[in-house]
Amino acid sequence: MENVQNIKLYSFEQENGTKEIGTNLHASVDVITRKAQMEEYMFLGLRMTEGITRNDFLQTFGIPIEGVYKDVMERMKKENLLYIGEGRISLTDRGMDLGNYVMSQFLLG
Repeated sequence: MENVQNIKLYSFEQENGTKEIGTNLHASVDVITRKAQMEEYMFLGLRMTEGITRNDFLQTFGIPIEGVYKDVMERMKKENLLYIGEGRISLTDRGMDLGNYVMSQFLLG
C-alpha cells in the first residue's frame, strides 16, 4: 500500500521524439540461469509424492533428464533413494527420509 500511495508519474521523450509516461513503481524480476531452473525443477518435483516424469523434463528443457542427471540418478538408485521406472522418477521411502541429502545431489556443479 505504501508503494501505491507514493507513485510518481514521469514524462520523458524517447530518442525518436515520442513522449512516454513512466512511474517509479516497477516489478522486481528474478532472472535465473538454465542450470538453476533445472535444479529448482528437480527440488520441487521430487518433493511431490508422484515425483517427476521424463517427458515433462524433456518438454521443459529440451533435453532428456539422463543427459543432465544420469550419474546422479544411477547413484541415488543404487543407494535405494530414488525410484526410476515407468517414465517417472520419485523418491523412495528411504529417499524421503534423506530428502535434503538427495536434493543436494541434484545441484549442478
